[in-house]
Amino acid sequence: SPDAVVRYPNGTLQPLEVKSHAPFAQGGSTRKSATYGKFTVRDPGPRDRVAAWHVPQIQMEMMCLGEGCTSALFLSSSATRGVTILQMGRDDAYLSSMLSLAGSFQSDFVDAGQPPPEDFFADRKGYAEFLNRT
Repeated sequence: SPDAVVRYPNGTLQPLEVKSHAPFAQGGSTRKSATYGKFTVRDPGPRDRVAAWHVPQIQMEMMCLGEGCTSALFLSSSATRGVTILQMGRDDAYLSSMLSLAGSFQSDFVDAGQPPPEDFFADRKGYAEFLNRT
C-alpha cells in the first residue's frame, strides 16, 4: 500500500511511496581495521532513481487507484542529505505482464501444490523482457 495518496483539486490521485535509507554501514572489511565489526555513518544521500525492486509495488499502487491514476510519486529520504522526489508514469503493458505472470505462478505452483523450481520463469516467453522493463 502507498504511504499516502495525494488528491489534487481536479480529483486526480497519485500514490506517494516513501523510502527512508539508513545512513549506517558496516565498518572496516578486515580484522585489522579499527572500525571492523562496528557501524559507521556512511550516507550516500537519497536515490536518484527508483530501484528495480520498488517498480512492481509502485505500478500496482497506481493500478489500485484506478485507470485515472497515471503516475506515482516516489520520495527517497536520506537521514543526513535530504530527499529526492521522483515521478513514475503508469505502464499498463508492464502491469498486464506482471498480472499474467502472477496468475501463471498461482496456477502452476500454488493451485497445483507444487513448490516452484529455481528460476521458474527463466524460459517463459516475455519474462526476460518483463525483467528488463523493471
